[in-house]
Amino acid sequence: MRVPYALAILILLGIFAVLVLPPEQVPVPVEAVFKVPGYRGVFDSLAPVGSELWVTDKGAGAIVIFDRKSKKLKRILRGRRYGFEVPNGIAALVTQQEKGQLQGRIFIADMGRAEVLAFTPQGELVEAYGKGAFIQPRGIAGYRKNGTYHLLVTDQRSADVGALWHLVVDGNAGELRQLGTVRGEVESVAVVPQRDLVLVANETLRRLEYIKLSTGKTLGVLGQGVFRGEPEGIAVWEQGGPRIIALDQLVKGRIIVFGPRPGTVSLFTTSEPELVSPDGLCITDTSLYVVSEDSRVLQIPLAALY
Repeated sequence: MRVPYALAILILLGIFAVLVLPPEQVPVPVEAVFKVPGYRGVFDSLAPVGSELWVTDKGAGAIVIFDRKSKKLKRILRGRRYGFEVPNGIAALVTQQEKGQLQGRIFIADMGRAEVLAFTPQGELVEAYGKGAFIQPRGIAGYRKNGTYHLLVTDQRSADVGALWHLVVDGNAGELRQLGTVRGEVESVAVVPQRDLVLVANETLRRLEYIKLSTGKTLGVLGQGVFRGEPEGIAVWEQGGPRIIALDQLVKGRIIVFGPRPGTVSLFTTSEPELVSPDGLCITDTSLYVVSEDSRVLQIPLAALY
């Protein structure tokens, strides 16, 4: 029997099945904590940029940059030359050249400016996109294709309606089109271009929604009844089979992993230090980095989530 394309995608990613919840949360170790002594901000999202970790601080209107090896503060991007108002989501699309220099762009969704800002890996503001189109851009994810940057941006249009935009940047020129709308409050987003999929966290309905990248059509939902708080941060982890990692924003936060087997879900938490109302996440080859509400970033080994 031929399985329809949309149904095949849902089965592949494990969402066309009854979720089997584990009996309890599994504690995971924290490898390292990134924190600036005496610094009080409102960390939201983060992304690895070479040997650095860039963290958006929407409270101070800044980007806090840590060295991933030493775990120490490297520098803070703040002030008029950077133009931040309320930086929220971040997507780093960079590659390392032969001589070690980073090439590419870091894109930041700024809710205050209602624009997406593009930076070089050295921290130079290059361009801004979406003025007059966005209302409150929050989350951003992206990929590169044939030298062109493709960004998926969530934009809160009103109290109960969010939009998903596709921003294409070629050189410094940007082309923007709206893919569709989501009934509810939206922020976190992830994209899987090889599967023609976008995942959006619906904070109002406490679930993840699957949207077809090429058409904007909603294909299905994931996590209904699993999230007890607002879903925050989304990452797709392909190693050992597709897994989707998301955060459950509770006072004592949870890390939720869907997959790799269809219909399975695992719950994780930290004990010391405690993960407090987690907001954003990102992954590298070996680590999961999670923003904790108390102006900290926790580093957790990905192997602990198997």
